Amino acid sequence: MRVAVIIAAVVVLCDAATKLLGRAVLSAPGFTLFPGIVLRVVDNPRGPFSLGSVGLAAGLSLVVLLFLISCLHSARSSPRAAAFLALMLGGGVANVGERLLFGQSTNLVVLAEWTAVNVADLAIGLGTIGLILEPLVRRRAVAGYGAS
Repeated sequence: MRVAVIIAAVVVLCDAATKLLGRAVLSAPGFTLFPGIVLRVVDNPRGPFSLGSVGLAAGLSLVVLLFLISCLHSARSSPRAAAFLALMLGGGVANVGERLLFGQSTNLVVLAEWTAVNVADLAIGLGTIGLILEPLVRRRAVAGYGAS
């Protein structure tokens, strides 16, 4: 559980640090990292995916965070699952905290002008993908395929 708290805290700190750095360094047009990927400050005063109000998004996110915390308690047998849950928890805390403190979320990576994300969003996505794939990896390791 201690490692999960550390992982979540690192996500929150990295998210905040990149946003501070982005606001200090990135100019209005942004910086093209690769074709279709631009580093630019994009403020989102609405909920996730620009849906709904900030209050609704924060309320629903708090419910999800409580659910993730309860899942962390039941994931003690799987350190990998706990790490993925901690990534999701850290990303959620970072996003909810920013919405509650500043009334918006700041995104820094614009993907093909379709969406914009931040470190917290990436942690949530990585944690989600990891949780989906974790049972497959565990099954493979138990069957002996992962042995070296």
